[in-house]
Amino acid sequence: MQSHCVDSKGILKKPLVMAELGKSSKDQGYSLSARDQYLSTVYQRMNNFESSGGGISGSLVWQLMAEGMDSYGDGYGIILSQDASTRGFRISIDTGTTRSSRIRLVHGWYWTDT
Repeated sequence: MQSHCVDSKGILKKPLVMAELGKSSKDQGYSLSARDQYLSTVYQRMNNFESSGGGISGSLVWQLMAEGMDSYGDGYGIILSQDASTRGFRISIDTGTTRSSRIRLVHGWYWTDT
């Protein structure tokens, strides 16, 4: 992830979108807390990079699903109405700094009050 951030700013001189982020429930040892920790780590690193002048423009989790879409699931599905811990993660990201507020607006799966 770090090398992509460095290359996007230094070599490509283009903003970076981190896409298809996730952790599969089909992986050995999977748990909701492991997924939430993974997402938290990824978004914290993105916020840190952006705060230091990086070129992060957005990100996309794989995949946000609505209730009743279980048959489409590949193990990466996030159903916010069913996953209270992930909803809590979303809130913790939303209470970030002014600089990270610019980032959160491009995350399609966050609500925003701004």
